[in-house]
Amino acid sequence: MSTWVHSDRRLCNLIVLALLLNCGVAFAADSGDLVQVLQTQWGFDGNVVRKSFVPLSVELRNISSKPWSGKLQLVRSAGETHQIDAVLEIAVSLQGEEARWVQLVPYVFDEQETWTLRWGDNPRRVAVLPAVTVGPSPTVLIYDPDAVFPTIGVLRRFSETQFPTSLAGTDTLRGLIFDTPPFWQGARAQVFLDWLQAGGRVYLLHNSDGAFPVFTVPLQQLNQLAERFHIGSGTVIRIPRRAEDLKLTDAQGLLFNDDLPQGTVNRPNQSFGIDAASDFWERDESIFRALAESVKFRRNWWLIDASVAAYLLAIGPICYRIGYRLKNVRLFYIVFFGAAFTFSVVFWLLGQLGANAHGRIASAALAEALGNGRYNVTQWSQLAEAAGGEVSLTHGGSGIWYTTCQEYEKVNGVLRGGQNPEVVLNMPPASTRTLLHRETLALRRPEPKLVSASFDVPTQPSLSISIDGCFDSSPQQAWAILGGKAWPLKPKEGLLQIENPRGGVSLRERLQTRDDWNMTIFGVPRTRTEMEERLPVSERLLWPLLGNSYGLTDLIDPRLLAKNSGLLRLAVLTTMPREFLAETSSFPDQQGLVLFVYDLPVSGQ
Repeated sequence: MSTWVHSDRRLCNLIVLALLLNCGVAFAADSGDLVQVLQTQWGFDGNVVRKSFVPLSVELRNISSKPWSGKLQLVRSAGETHQIDAVLEIAVSLQGEEARWVQLVPYVFDEQETWTLRWGDNPRRVAVLPAVTVGPSPTVLIYDPDAVFPTIGVLRRFSETQFPTSLAGTDTLRGLIFDTPPFWQGARAQVFLDWLQAGGRVYLLHNSDGAFPVFTVPLQQLNQLAERFHIGSGTVIRIPRRAEDLKLTDAQGLLFNDDLPQGTVNRPNQSFGIDAASDFWERDESIFRALAESVKFRRNWWLIDASVAAYLLAIGPICYRIGYRLKNVRLFYIVFFGAAFTFSVVFWLLGQLGANAHGRIASAALAEALGNGRYNVTQWSQLAEAAGGEVSLTHGGSGIWYTTCQEYEKVNGVLRGGQNPEVVLNMPPASTRTLLHRETLALRRPEPKLVSASFDVPTQPSLSISIDGCFDSSPQQAWAILGGKAWPLKPKEGLLQIENPRGGVSLRERLQTRDDWNMTIFGVPRTRTEMEERLPVSERLLWPLLGNSYGLTDLIDPRLLAKNSGLLRLAVLTTMPREFLAETSSFPDQQGLVLFVYDLPVSGQ
């Protein structure tokens, strides 16, 4: 009998052990222990540009035979422990024994930050990334990693398989060089065409056979035979040289500095002719300051002050008179404790934000036309939460990436990018939070059409642009920019026309701080914020948004302002359409302004 009992126990133990082993294997495969980070790359050439969205390419490998799905998180910190901003997160799936590149697009402030990747719940599963290096906007040669290629020499290369699938990832890219056609389809091909349409530069070189590459659908627009041609605001240049034959001096003149004024010797993206004092530029700060005024929770301070005075009067002179003069102890305690209780309720009620206080968002967006009703959108938002707690939101475009633009502060929350973008934040009561995001957005509205234009006589320009049905409301401001000068436009019967032919101003001077506001009547220098507050909100937002449309970051760079100087830039500031608003139940009150920007060809320019 005991033999059978021991046999049954042994059998049960073996079954339990087998189940535990199976569970253990399954757990290890799902936990992320068998996922490795093989290599990482910042940007397109290992460098980043300050205050910009920068692609971070990460090669992951699943060394298990089982599929793995999980979250890859990127954490920005100062030093090794102090987290900055919210955690950036994407969802990742890997098949068994698969190695694959994935990409995040974080917002980078400067090279002083520490970046760490982590995945799974185990805090030991982290990879500290190499320190970022700040450099100029890159121009790189696109290559096929599976092809056999010769030594390239002076040109930096970038794999075609790592090209971003969101337009935000191309923000810092200056130019692309091709000597063979890339195999791009779907989102990657569309992002490249959008980047080119928005002002990118493409250089076509001879391949190893001494011929220019031939592109297939959807990149067939690059097959034009002209030595130099334009696609939207972008430029394509054909150079009959092979990549391996180029020397550094050749590359600097033909590829890296070809957009500099003739006779200028400069590095790519290096500014020239800049006054550091007057040409200082704030990419985000001035916009957030203007929006902050629109979301402040306001209390009735005059009523609070009056209640404080009444409370002091009741506790002090009145109670003193009752207790000392009337010598009525019972009445004294009734008045004293009654006043204390009554005013505590009053102060509690007045301290509340009020029944009409609720979550709100004030936004300002820059929408650069890409053609066919599609826009490259950069949007700044101020979130204000009344009750406090967890809030969430998303937007309706594609290729969305978020940042809270915090340079030093930790933010409790997650910023999800990729296929299912979302912002999840934990906000204290009556608090605000800045948010910046990038997306590509489609609008079902016609685009402005140039009716007539004449700039032959500089002092008597004429311009007429049809905007019938283009905007949901009448423009609050509209400007035309050509050749470094800007003219205010006036809407009239569905047209925009130059209001004052002699009213043109220098674009660079208009973007700078106005000198006549630098001093108060007492001779005390005003701060930049005080100068801004003298302007209406639309004026405070217009010029920072317009400067950002030229890619300005830290300085007003004349080279960037001269970009696409042969095109007429139309800038229209109007009320924010519903497509730009956040999809959320946390913030029922949303408002904002959008600066729509269009680059229109003008004959004779």
